[in-house]
Amino acid sequence: MKKILLLGGMFLLPYLIQAQNIFSGEPVQWVGRPNGYSTTPYNSDYRTTGYRKVSTTTNNPLDGRGQWATTINVQSSGGNITPDNMPGGGGAGWLLISGPSSNRFQNKWNFSGVGQAALNAINNITRQGGGQDMGLNMGTAGYYTFVMRDAGYNNSEVYIGYTASEPVTVSHLGQTFSNGQPVISISTSNTPSAGENIYVRYRAGTNDFTTGTSLVQATGVGTSWTATLPLQNCNTTVYYYVFTSTRNLAGLNGDTEQNRSLATLRYDDRFGSNYSFSIAQSSAAVLSGGATICSGDSSALQVNITGGVAPYTLVYTNGTSTFTVNNYVSNTAINVSPASTSTFSIVSVTGANGCAGIGNSGTAMITVNENITYYADNDGDGFGSLAVTQESCTGAPEGFVLDSSDCDDTNNTIFPGAAEICYDGLDNDCDGIIDNGCTPIVSVVLPNQC
Repeated sequence: MKKILLLGGMFLLPYLIQAQNIFSGEPVQWVGRPNGYSTTPYNSDYRTTGYRKVSTTTNNPLDGRGQWATTINVQSSGGNITPDNMPGGGGAGWLLISGPSSNRFQNKWNFSGVGQAALNAINNITRQGGGQDMGLNMGTAGYYTFVMRDAGYNNSEVYIGYTASEPVTVSHLGQTFSNGQPVISISTSNTPSAGENIYVRYRAGTNDFTTGTSLVQATGVGTSWTATLPLQNCNTTVYYYVFTSTRNLAGLNGDTEQNRSLATLRYDDRFGSNYSFSIAQSSAAVLSGGATICSGDSSALQVNITGGVAPYTLVYTNGTSTFTVNNYVSNTAINVSPASTSTFSIVSVTGANGCAGIGNSGTAMITVNENITYYADNDGDGFGSLAVTQESCTGAPEGFVLDSSDCDDTNNTIFPGAAEICYDGLDNDCDGIIDNGCTPIVSVVLPNQC
């Protein structure tokens, strides 16, 4: 969502302007040598600034985020003004003014002495009747953004940021977690100019940026950017917004909170309410899934997790060893194959935001029965053959027996211990001897029969 639209060098706000110290009917104007100190056209081009409030609340209207801002396109041709290296002093610089139509110069902000303002920096300016026009090197073509803090009709500050191309608009896309760290996704309207930096400004616990804020610079290429925040304390809400600035991170970190707000080219603060995310921990995690299985088989456990931020890192134990499941989603099956009967329980549940859960409970016993080999008893004599086997941990399958000593599984009269049937030519009792125990039959051949 773009908070500021640029049209002819003016900022147009898509929301109602709130009250400010400088009379809104007499907005601040930028005039100087490049435009002949002309105040016209009035309220329709770059010389009339637009009012904005960067990441503020109605409870804190005076914290430095009421600002007057404009961007001036400096080109040899086709821009708002042509390049000009202004040394400063009477007729040789620029100034900020505000006043009625009868006297636009009634209020002036400038320097007390002759000198040039600094680019990509915050400059102190004096509200006075006299003073000196401020110098500034605008001799390089590009875009110069001026942001004046609304301090009423008093001394103030102005931030001046230079970009080679028109400042990009910046939009918040969303927030995720990576290894517990918050990651903010950001898009820009175009590739930023060199030195046009993208930042996330945040504060934990309070949606108020008057104190205690921190900054992270985004990284990326083209129009896609991300900013990774440090790990945050659990059970905390973090408020933040995204912005661009030509100030580097070291400079912003050394600035006051007020000046951090001031040194802003473009921003997205959700129309002043700011974005937020919560660092919540899971409130309950219940493990279930007891079962009886055969040795070598698997069974499914599952954990129902309430609260926190998915996906989770789940650590569970079988009483002897611990196991870790990364990127776990509540109630997803966890297949286990214990070698022996085991009882499983939760060791810990950690959310994607790095917060460890509380209220872990539940156990699951997996009973493991040993597999036994059974042998096919095709002839139904109670004795099986080694030729066909089947394993089971729940008893003998139909047609199978524990005994594997049958020597002929096609004849139910042949099995170990069966009565020997004499002279049938078979090993009826499977002892390896045919017709054992039977009287031998002796044949005598007489000579006269030859």
